[in-house]
Amino acid sequence: SLDLSMEGLRLEGQGRLVPGDILSLEMELDDERETRLNLKAIVRWSAPSLTEGSVVAGLEFRDFDSRSDGYYH
Repeated sequence: SLDLSMEGLRLEGQGRLVPGDILSLEMELDDERETRLNLKAIVRWSAPSLTEGSVVAGLEFRDFDSRSDGYYH
């Protein structure tokens, strides 16, 4: 990921990310507790990356509440 916020993230990688697609994500945060998140996100936009063959996309988290049980350790 390139940017991460409570609302979503910007992701660079291989493959095809189509606006409107819903993705299931599992993320490990680089924090003291090594928090792992399981959540869903919708692709809001995508474009070719400056890196050959890669794509960059903006994802918005769906039904994510930082106070919920959406994470585990």
